Amino acid sequence: MISANDVYNGKTVKQTAKEYDLNAFLETKTIYKSGMTESAFVDICLQAFPANFKSLRDAYVPYAKYLYSFHERGLDEKQVVTEINGEEFADCATAVLAWKKANPDVELPTFSWWRKAIKWAAAFFTWLDGMVNK
Repeated sequence: MISANDVYNGKTVKQTAKEYDLNAFLETKTIYKSGMTESAFVDICLQAFPANFKSLRDAYVPYAKYLYSFHERGLDEKQVVTEINGEEFADCATAVLAWKKANPDVELPTFSWWRKAIKWAAAFFTWLDGMVNK
């Protein structure tokens, strides 16, 4: 299990989360519309996941809800950074790592839909590949 206080490559997960979560917030800004429901936001954020990757999509749902909370409250970039505690990033990274371990032969980052459609989600794989031993 990954926690916010874990250190990888000289940075805590919380420090890493401040960068990744802010980028994910910025990338999803165009998705959020005033009055949008949480479920509609999550569905749009994760719509690029093919049906056969439902278990991976499900791993990202809590994180997408976390991003929604920033948009729904109308936070700006500074406020988002202040709100980030690293827990949601750590929880999502843990869920993605569990998925990777359960599906060792699947290499999602090579799929074109992955990097183009859900860049913020693909960032978890990049970070995990670089920081956490398989």
